[in-house]
Amino acid sequence: SKGLMVVATNTKGHAYILSELNASNYLYKPSDVQCLVNILTNVIDNQEELFTLKSKSLELAQTKYNWDTHSKPWLLELKKLMQ
Repeated sequence: SKGLMVVATNTKGHAYILSELNASNYLYKPSDVQCLVNILTNVIDNQEELFTLKSKSLELAQTKYNWDTHSKPWLLELKKLMQ
């Protein structure tokens, strides 16, 4: 991850991740273009919040949502199955 701020459609997966960033207000309904415009305008107008969310995003990517943390449990289970 590059520590990018996330704006996403309101799905269970996106909502879960953004809730960990305390950024649920950056979710929009897939067909709600005006909501997306409002979110992006807010991001542009609020650089301090943008910086904070980018930092949190990078931290989560480095500690939780990355290949190493997600692949290890699955690879261990696969090893057990193959024995």
